[in-house]
Amino acid sequence: MRLNVWQPDPQRRTEQPSSTLAVTPHNILVVDDNADSVAAFALLLRHLGHQVEEAHDGVAALAIARRLRPTVIFLDLNMPRMSGQEVARALRADPAFARTLIVAVSGFGQPNDVEAARAAGFDHYIVKPYDLDFVKSLLGHRVSHALGS
Repeated sequence: MRLNVWQPDPQRRTEQPSSTLAVTPHNILVVDDNADSVAAFALLLRHLGHQVEEAHDGVAALAIARRLRPTVIFLDLNMPRMSGQEVARALRADPAFARTLIVAVSGFGQPNDVEAARAAGFDHYIVKPYDLDFVKSLLGHRVSHALGS
């Protein structure tokens, strides 16, 4: 399985997001030990029309995921109590999460980091900071995939 990786491009000019992108709302879990990062990203996702829950460590993420059954999880890799890789492996071991889109989020994007995420069961890998156009595309793609197109 090939893991899709997005890394910020300092030369890239951000264009205005398309107002024609219609995305079916997702039930999303955002996990990061940086409370400000979680709050800002969750606010953005809510503004786009999604239902969002937040967690600040891996143990809480597992508990919330099991209760919420999100369709998408944005999961930081470096967290206290339980790493993002450990959380992803635990989720992938549960058949209830077989179709859940799990996105690794990290400040690092070296090939060994990406490979470790792929081995843990992540579908995509984002190097911070988040790119709104990429996130919107990712969520729109998930809707298309879920509908079998």
